[in-house]
Amino acid sequence: MKLIINADDFGMSKAINYGIIEAFLSGSITSTTMMVNMNATIHATTLLNQYPTLPVGLHFNMTFGKPITNVKTLTNKSGYFMKPQDNPDISLFSSEEIYQEIKGQYELFIKLTKKKPTHFDSHLYAHQIWPNVKEQMNKFAKEVNLPVRDLKINDFQFVNFLRNNSLLSKDQNTADHIKALFFTFKQYDICELMVHPGYVDQFIYENSSYNIQRVFELEILNSQLFKQQLRDNKITLVSYKDV
Repeated sequence: MKLIINADDFGMSKAINYGIIEAFLSGSITSTTMMVNMNATIHATTLLNQYPTLPVGLHFNMTFGKPITNVKTLTNKSGYFMKPQDNPDISLFSSEEIYQEIKGQYELFIKLTKKKPTHFDSHLYAHQIWPNVKEQMNKFAKEVNLPVRDLKINDFQFVNFLRNNSLLSKDQNTADHIKALFFTFKQYDICELMVHPGYVDQFIYENSSYNIQRVFELEILNSQLFKQQLRDNKITLVSYKDV
């Protein structure tokens, strides 16, 4: 079977950027998705220039930081995006503003990288948990003819590295989790595994509850145990541009 291993959050911080590049160079990921509205976006772009073979998609972001377009219904009174745990009233989100922010981030991505993204996904599952975001993401993706994570316009399975059987759980060891993960992969012709490898810097420590876990993920992805499972299960690693 074929497996996409995508590292989310490229551009969020320098520490995450460096971790993602390390994972790519070690053969542990096949692609990444970049946030274009963060302080480390330009740093990520510089790294892409150094490693141009890294496939990169757009990590659409409407849940962290500030927008790049004028989208008042998507932000709080301070002008910042709202996280899902803040329980925003999504019925107040303007569909037109969602669409314009997607379009704006897509166009900025192309301006920064000088190429189209390989695919779309979203920060904190925005297009997967909010129907109005999913609708606009699907609409725009069809217009530019690009695939989107976990939408049924794609014929493959999405798997979260930690969601179903946490690698950090005290009652399940890493080896058992990895074996269960690969058993899941074998049920499908093609899967996308979402991962969050990285290191921790001050920005991530202060702004993300998912911080030291990124280091654990990087270590596991780079481990001989994980890579042996890839070989034993005859996994073909691909990216969105290959499928």
